[in-house]
Amino acid sequence: MDQIAAARTDVLFVASYIDDAVSMRKAILAKHVPLVANIGTSSSYCLPAFGEQLGPQAVGLFAPTSPMANIIKAPT
Repeated sequence: MDQIAAARTDVLFVASYIDDAVSMRKAILAKHVPLVANIGTSSSYCLPAFGEQLGPQAVGLFAPTSPMANIIKAPT
């Protein structure tokens, strides 16, 4: 996290499995890394276990390959 913070990263794309993604999210919050966006993959961010382990700490993350993507529709 120190290297990510020092690089002044605005947008972080994460490709990892649950345990690594949860650990990374906790470290981002603990170090107060000011990200504009944090985007994850279907192998972690999109799985219910990710949200179950992080609770409110998972709020505000993007998971574009969510299994719910075919159900959730934009208002017309």
